[in-house]
Amino acid sequence: MTIFRSALTVRRALQAGAGAVCRSAKPVAACRYAWTAAGNSSQTRREEENLVPAFTFLPESPSYFTTKSKYNDTLIGLENLLRKYETLPTLPADDVPLMLWTKLDQFKSLLGDYRIKPVEFRRVIYVLNRLNAIKPDYMTDEIKAVLAQYKREEFTRTVVKTKERTVDEYGRAYALGKRKEAVAKVWVVEGEGNIMVNGKPLADMFVKQADRESVVFPLVVTSRLPNYNVWAVVKGGGTTGQAEAIQLGISRALMIHDTELKLVLRKAGLVTRDPRVVERKKPGHKKARKMPTWVKR
Repeated sequence: MTIFRSALTVRRALQAGAGAVCRSAKPVAACRYAWTAAGNSSQTRREEENLVPAFTFLPESPSYFTTKSKYNDTLIGLENLLRKYETLPTLPADDVPLMLWTKLDQFKSLLGDYRIKPVEFRRVIYVLNRLNAIKPDYMTDEIKAVLAQYKREEFTRTVVKTKERTVDEYGRAYALGKRKEAVAKVWVVEGEGNIMVNGKPLADMFVKQADRESVVFPLVVTSRLPNYNVWAVVKGGGTTGQAEAIQLGISRALMIHDTELKLVLRKAGLVTRDPRVVERKKPGHKKARKMPTWVKR
């Protein structure tokens, strides 16, 4: 049986009533430069170029030729649903009910495609959260059905309560301070203003005046220097990092004694840990960023 591969020859065969083409078969895409039963002459080729294909393969999904067609169809469907109902009133951000959606692994198995990336999954979750924010009185059955499809079955929410730090039976407030590579354990108790670091007086532990001023700065800014005794155990890092680690520990311990001091310490910048660390050395560099001296020859 002769097979006609171009649009021109198929159209001619149908017009002539030829039985070489099965009328129940699905249409195939036309190839302009394919060999045909009528030959491959230059005249036939010119006619094929100027002819609109009579049969074209139309896939059911617009994402058929993409790498992740099922994912793209799902995302397009959700976005079209959101576009359809985006004018409905929504709840305030604080009043939106918490919803646990399906996990990434479950979403992959649901679509049968294990190449979905987390950033692509977050796009789906964003649309689902936007649909979930619609007021329940205006939410249609179509939206509810879609949300139920991606809702996780187990809904367990555990609230972890942070332990509130208080003064122990000896009147001590314990806090931990960190800076660079230094870690300091600090105990603050009411007293006469003595400060001991690793079993040594402050002046013997830190030779630099700037380091000593950093340690006592929380007590000075709150006017509590003669009212508290401080014991500290510090390890790691250099003198500057150790002094600032003790400083953060004293600030946190003072807030345990008196919570009203937090505002004063916050304005002085003594509440938040300083996250800056020394930048690492890179290969081919003298230091973190310094390059070797350029030599022409």
